[in-house]
Amino acid sequence: GAFTIRPEIEAAAEYNDNVFAADVGAEEDVVFRITPSVAVESDWSRNALGLRAKVVDWRYADFSSEERTDWSVDGNGRLDIGARSSVRATAGYESTHEGREDAGSPLSLAEPSEYTTSYGSVGFTHEFNRLQVRGDVQLRNYDYKAYKNAFGGTTDQDNRDYDRIDYTARADYALPKGGVVFVEGGFNTRDYDQETANIGGAINQDSDGYRALVGTRIDLTNLLRGEIAAGYMKQSYDDARLTNASGLAVRADLEWFITGITTIGFGGSREVQEAQIFYNPIPGGLLGGGAVVSSVYGRVDHELLRNVVLSGDVAYRDYDYKSFDRNDKRIEAGVGAEYLMNRTLSFGLGYRYDDRSSDGAAAGTDFTANRLIFRVTARL
Repeated sequence: GAFTIRPEIEAAAEYNDNVFAADVGAEEDVVFRITPSVAVESDWSRNALGLRAKVVDWRYADFSSEERTDWSVDGNGRLDIGARSSVRATAGYESTHEGREDAGSPLSLAEPSEYTTSYGSVGFTHEFNRLQVRGDVQLRNYDYKAYKNAFGGTTDQDNRDYDRIDYTARADYALPKGGVVFVEGGFNTRDYDQETANIGGAINQDSDGYRALVGTRIDLTNLLRGEIAAGYMKQSYDDARLTNASGLAVRADLEWFITGITTIGFGGSREVQEAQIFYNPIPGGLLGGGAVVSSVYGRVDHELLRNVVLSGDVAYRDYDYKSFDRNDKRIEAGVGAEYLMNRTLSFGLGYRYDDRSSDGAAAGTDFTANRLIFRVTARL
């Protein structure tokens, strides 16, 4: 009675016509994926506690070198203090891998590149009548594992390991006639465990940055819900050879309830991400630094019948790498249908399209991949 336990297991079979995300000589395979998970959530009138665990096991019909098992655990809690204040905390650990299509994935891989992420955060919220203020601190540690290279040896990736700390403060004000406006500020530090060897001298990829946003939160019952914000961002690198990244910052995430059976989600963002790409074209060439990533997305869900849901989505991302000449454009799209046999069992069929074009002196591999997925899900 104090907790709700939700176990789930999903079994999927996927046909992929470009397993290695190659430009030429694409290889196809059938991939089997088993995903058991469990979520435990408190059912209290005050305070909250939640725990989750998940495993994703990948098996390939032909290319056993791609097989792996990812897993994650995390927990979260909230302590209510009086009627207007609360303290929250999260912690988690994830062991996962980089997909072959990821820009930062090394080219000489004989098997997927694995890494772990450990994270934790604490936050505080307090309400003053129409004004709500909150602050959060989050720490994430990225640890990239040595991988088996195409030459029969192993290559360590210690130079990719780093810690990221984000400090965020936000104030929301409820307007007298409805609607909420807010201001948000954030500061981050990104500290690498070691410098990266490079022709012309090792590079220090440490950096710090900030972002300031002004926005509004929309909550029009049964019509439109979400928030949109815009402002300015800048990421400054300790090594003068790495180019700072700055400019317009955007974040939007909205849901439009067209009818009782059709929902459209749309939004986008503009932020600075770590490049994690190695590039030494000439003596003194550069690597690493940051990339300004601009993205937009759209999604539609339509309830054709009470137990048949159709869906479609599309996303476009532009990666502008600042410390070397490269620009990537990525398109991801898909359609799917889910049949709910009963409260426990459902079946899904979907198609996914993934395309990347890369330009510049340090251009990566262009590729196109098509995937057809069938899945069965059982949940309690």
